[in-house]
Order: sequence, then C-alpha cells, then structure tokens
Amino acid sequence: MRFVVVRDHTGAVQVTHRRGGEGDALDGLLRGLTVESAVVVTGRVVANPVVKLGGLEIVPERVEVVSAAEPGLPIGAETGPEQRANWRFLDVRRPERRLVFEVPWTPDPRARSAGAWTASGTACRRTAGSASGWPGC
Repeated sequence: MRFVVVRDHTGAVQVTHRRGGEGDALDGLLRGLTVESAVVVTGRVVANPVVKLGGLEIVPERVEVVSAAEPGLPIGAETGPEQRANWRFLDVRRPERRLVFEVPWTPDPRARSAGAWTASGTACRRTAGSASGWPGC
C-alpha cells in the first residue's frame, strides 16, 4: 500500500494505492512525489472509518503531476521563528501553523479611552502642543 495526503483550500484527504507489483506506473509516480508538489488525482472516493482525515479516502485511477516541487523544503519541524517568518507562505499551508496569522488583533480598550485610537482603528498620538501628532487623526 502507498499512502499520500493531498490538500486544497477545502482540506486534506488521503490517497490510498494498492501496489500492483512490477511495472505499476502509478506506484512509481506516487513514490517519486516530493512534498508540496501540485497534483491532480482522479479516482473513487471510498468511506473508510480508519482514515483520520474525515473517514474518506481516494483510490486513484490516475494521477497527474502538474508541478513537481524541488526536494528539501527550506523549513522543517526544528526551524526557528525568524526563519519561519521568511518562509511564512509555506507555513500558512498547514492549518496548525496558520493559526498565528488568523488570530484577530484588538487594541487595548484603555488606549482607545485615552484617545490613542480613532474610530477607524488607526493610531493617533496626542502631544501637549497639538490636537494630534499625526496627520489624519
């Protein structure tokens, strides 16, 4: 058996291929896939309660590699936050890493009541000599 997890904007699904022995072109194609390659999978969707990705899997009839990714991603499990920030477009593809970008930001209500924020949420600074420190406030 060969298992490959593919994902799109709706989520992830497991592709399960039963190896066909010598000369199995589909097995060779799946074995040669690199992480983050773009593929089109055509096949049957099968309910399987053992599969953790929603209880469904795809049994492929055809797999087309649209764009093969180069092997070796520039970030991994041990990568620090500085390098992750440089490669964040790769991190946002994984739901567990995307959360840091989805947390809404809210200003401290004390700053709003002190006149540091306008109704539109832009920052303003009041100084002793003027009504506001920045244009447009």
